Amino acid sequence: MKTLSAESKVRRIHRIFQRTGGNGAWTRPFDELPAMVQAQLLGQVALPEHELPALACVQTSARWILLTSERLVLRRESETLEVTWGDIEGVKLDAERANSLLALGPGGKMALSRLTLIRRGGEPVELALELGPAFFGFWNVLLSIAASGSPHRAP
Repeated sequence: MKTLSAESKVRRIHRIFQRTGGNGAWTRPFDELPAMVQAQLLGQVALPEHELPALACVQTSARWILLTSERLVLRRESETLEVTWGDIEGVKLDAERANSLLALGPGGKMALSRLTLIRRGGEPVELALELGPAFFGFWNVLLSIAASGSPHRAP
């Protein structure tokens, strides 16, 4: 498969995110974040020239998730974890939690906010995302990246 440019990957991420969910209060395409928030994230994540920021979920200055054209960077208080696209094997919901929320009725699914990222050869990583449409958009982007099976293929 032809290798896509970082710009093409970012455009594709944005299309999937908007088509399957959309912006939330603190989850949106990186270029739609306030300039101050963009600068804060870029100050904490060293991006090589070929890597572009694509999507972010910024809860606080110490709790955020940044998806780039090459990897997912997760900041939880004093811990930063990076997972390259090629290491993302899958994404799943906590079935018990999802079923209990879905039992509440049609609106129950809008209370979903946690995903588990399955890494190749590594520990699962729990992601706390913004609930609502932004959750579903981010989830679908990650599913698409996992389905691509390679850090050199776009979602």
